[in-house]
Amino acid sequence: MSGSIDTAFLSGLVDAIVEIEKPVRLVGHSLGGQWAIRILESVPDRVSAITLLCSRDTPFPAFLPAAQRLRDGDPVDVDGAMARWFTAQELSAPSPGSGATDAAPDVVGYARRCLSTVDTASYIRDLESIARFDRSDVLAETDAAVTLIAAELDAVSTPEAMAQIGERAGVPVTVLPGARHMSPFTDPEALAALLTGEARVGQEG
Repeated sequence: MSGSIDTAFLSGLVDAIVEIEKPVRLVGHSLGGQWAIRILESVPDRVSAITLLCSRDTPFPAFLPAAQRLRDGDPVDVDGAMARWFTAQELSAPSPGSGATDAAPDVVGYARRCLSTVDTASYIRDLESIARFDRSDVLAETDAAVTLIAAELDAVSTPEAMAQIGERAGVPVTVLPGARHMSPFTDPEALAALLTGEARVGQEG
């Protein structure tokens, strides 16, 4: 099964892509990567390439207990999610406005604010979707160019899980050393270069 999914939202995305004259390149991170896979599955002739960044095409059942705890009234574990998303160094880095010359973009602060104010019902739906998502056949059968980028320390979209996608799709995986799930967004310029093929970062496997 595909997990919980907003079919109306998916239909709107597909309709928007169909209206574009040329085939598109999809780029998706985490749950966004799973949306990208669903779009590719829906309109394969409208997608020329797909890039998955820290995502997976198989279920991650460990998120089901987390979703159930939220249903039972537990609060969102903001600190736990942040520790999974960012490295300790990124979490302790100076924030914009601090006066530090090495202050990074406020991705960490933004992520914490989003987690602190997230709609619990939506968060539960997303966790359950990732827990049940299974589209392991889509990238194995696509004619679109596939690019896979993993973070070495990602505990959910692990390099091993993404390597399995690569085996099915017949492509290598670029692994970002020392990175966690959201680490790529702390350096937007480096991420842009990576996505456009202008940078060679990490190791391929």
